[in-house]
Amino acid sequence: MADVFNADTGQYRSSVNTTKYIPPLADGIPEGTWIINPPGRKALLAAKVPVSLWKANEAKDDVIEKSADEKLPPAKKVAYSQIDARTRQLIAAGFEFPAASGNIYSLSNESQMNLTNLMLTKDDLSIYDIKINTRDDKTAIVITDKTELKDFYDAAQAAKRGHLDSGTALKDQIRSAASVTALSAITDNR
Repeated sequence: MADVFNADTGQYRSSVNTTKYIPPLADGIPEGTWIINPPGRKALLAAKVPVSLWKANEAKDDVIEKSADEKLPPAKKVAYSQIDARTRQLIAAGFEFPAASGNIYSLSNESQMNLTNLMLTKDDLSIYDIKINTRDDKTAIVITDKTELKDFYDAAQAAKRGHLDSGTALKDQIRSAASVTALSAITDNR
């Protein structure tokens, strides 16, 4: 993204698709009158831009600030990525089985794939006994039949689904936030 300030007209723009801003020919304004990515008040002074052409809130800060409407979409993108990162972190932490046992099993992509493959062959009696290590390798569970395998699989899926659903609920709040203030009130307490 590039921010530009036109020294002749006082026009301020952002280009979202490129880091270089080339004014469209329809502007009819020579490229030399545009200040690309102005670092703030000092650059505008150096270019002898009249103070009356600066944005009103520029005097408060060394950077030309964007309006609240311009700040909301990028702020939402950041919030979405923070939710995604926390969701990945929770999934990577694994799941407990059986409940309240303290035994934590992996939910890595590889572990999920292996567990799915076991479920595909659950009716084949030759696959049992299945031994699955905890994340810390201090113990292992021995699964002796398809009922135990299904219980283990269901616990893994419920844990993952719970993290994904809680992330989606937070993203729904972000989607409906109408201001940066409302957005900043959303907290991920997972």
